[in-house]
Amino acid sequence: MQNMKKIVLLSVILISAICFAQAGEPLKSEKNNESQVVLKGKVIDKKTGETLVGAVINVENSDYKTYTDLDGNFEIRNIKEGNYNIVVSYISYHSSLVEQAIVKSSNNTSLEIELIEDNK
Repeated sequence: MQNMKKIVLLSVILISAICFAQAGEPLKSEKNNESQVVLKGKVIDKKTGETLVGAVINVENSDYKTYTDLDGNFEIRNIKEGNYNIVVSYISYHSSLVEQAIVKSSNNTSLEIELIEDNK
């Protein structure tokens, strides 16, 4: 019986600690909406219009890289304002280069990128 009380007490303490840890101070980027710039978009097959799941989106000369989700959408958060070259690639498709995509905080950038299937 004594062990059961200790287990219940320990469980309550752990659950309380986890709950309070989740309610911490907001991140710096969450406090300042101006610094939260988002580059997002969708990757589709040019011929069929179907979305491409798992396409790679790579921002040249940076560490920004992501993949499309099950709906062909992608999102890169907290990217700095500027002009970027974006390379999109997918297995058995020709890569696409989006040159000088303009990313601004006042206008979250949204792209629709069409890839052409490689018939080789």
